[in-house]
Amino acid sequence: MKKKIAVVLCFIMVAMSLAGCSQVELDYLNLSKELSSESYKMSGTMTGEIDFDALTLLINDAKKQFVASELQETDKTSAVEAIATEDLFGPEMKGIKKIEINYTGLANMSENIVLQLDCDVQFNGKAYDMGDMYFDVSQGAYISKQMMLGAYELYKDMTPGVYSSYFYGEYYKNELVKVFGNNEYIHAGYFNDMSNEEKSQMTSIMSGAYNKQINEGAFNFIENVFDGFTTGTVSRIGGGFQIACDGQQGKKLIADMLQHFIDNIDKTMLAYKNYTLVTLDNMHGIPEGEVAEAKTEIEKMFAEENKVVASMLLSSAKQAFIDADKAGKLDFLNGFNYKATVKKNAGNYSVQENATLKTGNKAVISLKSTGEVTLQPVTITLPTDVLELDKVKKGIDGIENEHNPVQSATIEWWNDSGEDNWAIIKYARDKKSPLAEKTSFDLNEYFIKDKNVYLPLRTISEKFGEAVAWDQTSKKAYIVRDNKQIELTGILKDGTTYVKVRDFEKLGYEVSYSYDKEAKMHTAKIGR
Repeated sequence: MKKKIAVVLCFIMVAMSLAGCSQVELDYLNLSKELSSESYKMSGTMTGEIDFDALTLLINDAKKQFVASELQETDKTSAVEAIATEDLFGPEMKGIKKIEINYTGLANMSENIVLQLDCDVQFNGKAYDMGDMYFDVSQGAYISKQMMLGAYELYKDMTPGVYSSYFYGEYYKNELVKVFGNNEYIHAGYFNDMSNEEKSQMTSIMSGAYNKQINEGAFNFIENVFDGFTTGTVSRIGGGFQIACDGQQGKKLIADMLQHFIDNIDKTMLAYKNYTLVTLDNMHGIPEGEVAEAKTEIEKMFAEENKVVASMLLSSAKQAFIDADKAGKLDFLNGFNYKATVKKNAGNYSVQENATLKTGNKAVISLKSTGEVTLQPVTITLPTDVLELDKVKKGIDGIENEHNPVQSATIEWWNDSGEDNWAIIKYARDKKSPLAEKTSFDLNEYFIKDKNVYLPLRTISEKFGEAVAWDQTSKKAYIVRDNKQIELTGILKDGTTYVKVRDFEKLGYEVSYSYDKEAKMHTAKIGR
């Protein structure tokens, strides 16, 4: 349970846009508090221009700094040439492209965090309906079918010719629609790898992980840990505030912030400890004994003897950051500039933002946004016609396995007997797509019988694009080809059919085996 509590604590450690405690920064912080504890309606527009030629050059230059600087001098030329000639975007992603995003939404921050957002996108003159999505801090995200299809159309048009032709066809889109069935939303929740009982418990904890006491504790944490520190990025203007920062200032701010933590390690650790304790005291659904145990661990974590270690780690992080900057690895930030204004008029807030990234005098990315927020009571009802994310992933895997099946599976295992036997499986495909890498890894339970390794039939077979059927009468699973059932040597265990790896030879695959005595590792490879 300690790990689960840690997950929740990490999740609710808010990322603040301001970290300073001058009077003007504190006033801006107070304005942020209002929006973090109210309900409101929001709308806005973001427009942008991207020069893909300049962006490619900037990325390649950054890669030179990150990759080539780690190589021996004799290797640099060839490595840099290989990087520079890499096609980072599709053949159509050249020159300046324009994007516009329009959105409307609702936010209920008064008791929980619940958001609803509806948006559409225009890219290079073409409109895309991106549907809507919901987010509940205790339940996760709900993504509409239309948002997934809109994202697919947008990505397809942004990367023409990059992937195999099957990804761009109407058939692929129709198959994506079939994955949803009669459901209109995907539920991307937390804790999908937990049992139903654990999932229910964690949902209860998350539903109580946001309340006014915890929210107030977060702002107190910011005020305490940054007491005496100023960012220099916030200034007062008529009716509100202005926030401005460029790349050079941002890099200096990070280094100064780390130094502030080092110089005030007692205050920093105390602020972190107090905030985590406040969070534990005000979360619901955690048994008292587990809260007490977690508090004991927190006291140990922030004990006096750990302050020296914490200071050393912060000092190392600061020095690594400075060294990276001196080596030119952060030069791509030099052309960054950000400016925003936030104004309040009664219960209405207006925000304007401008962000640019330049290389020399050439604009690489230019973004502008305007937004309006109106404080008002809102009601957000989460969707009920949902499909769980793991089922969506399975459906998409099925599409990939049909058009871009695995060509080989390399299985590695160490233990020949006993419990908790897990094998690492490396799958290799001929082609890469946005939804499937050329190489992927999986972890599956196995067992040994008569010196043969057995693995889940469906897991491996479907990756190769094989169809698996279950015969309820005989309680056996089969591979189906040309309406014929091909039986492999299988064993039913806990509702799963495990198949002898060597039996894949019956399907025409090549199976090889080797053993590394030094590593005590077994390797089996199934290939076409």
